[in-house]
Amino acid sequence: MDGTAIVITAGIFGDDHAKTAHGLIRDTSRYKILGVIDHNSAGKDAGEVLDGQHRNIPIEKDVKSLLHRLNEKPDYCVLPSFLCNQIQSRVYVFLKACRALILYTAVWS
Repeated sequence: MDGTAIVITAGIFGDDHAKTAHGLIRDTSRYKILGVIDHNSAGKDAGEVLDGQHRNIPIEKDVKSLLHRLNEKPDYCVLPSFLCNQIQSRVYVFLKACRALILYTAVWS
C-alpha cells in the first residue's frame, strides 16, 4: 500500500463520470481512502452513495471540513482529470505573470 489518500470529485461522485473514484472506494490495494470531497454528496458515507454498502468513508463539502474530521493526515490527494487540467492552466498563467514581472524588474533595475 502506498499510503492514505483523499479523493476530490467536485460534485460528480454520484454520477457515472467518477469511475476512478468509484473504483478507489470499492477496492484498492494502493491507498487507504480516508474520505471524499464532493459538495453534492456531503454528509453521507461514500459506500452508501456508491452502492449502498457502508464503508466508513465520509464525504465532506470541502478540504477543510474533511481534514478537520479525519484522525490521520492523508499522504495523497486524487483529483479528476478536469480539475488537474484547470489547475495546470492556472499555474501556467501564474508562472507567465511571474516571468513577466521578473523581466519587467530586470529592465527597470
